[in-house]
Amino acid sequence: MDIKEIKNQSIASLNNLLIELRSKEEEMKFKVVQGQLKNVRSLRIVKKDIARILMTLAEMKKNNQLKEEKADVKVIANKEETTK
Repeated sequence: MDIKEIKNQSIASLNNLLIELRSKEEEMKFKVVQGQLKNVRSLRIVKKDIARILMTLAEMKKNNQLKEEKADVKVIANKEETTK
């Protein structure tokens, strides 16, 4: 999955995708141990997709917090201006 595709999705859909990929990762780990999975590289790809999603969610959370802090600063500045 490409990072551009991930960034275009909503937080809820990313969380759902993260749950799906983690369960897929768990299944693949069991198959590797049992010797049923021939393409072990696919497990690495799933892990990287999980990391990309977690990184994107963290960025979104950080951006939302920054927007809230800026909004709080504007509100405080407006209150100070009106009290003068």
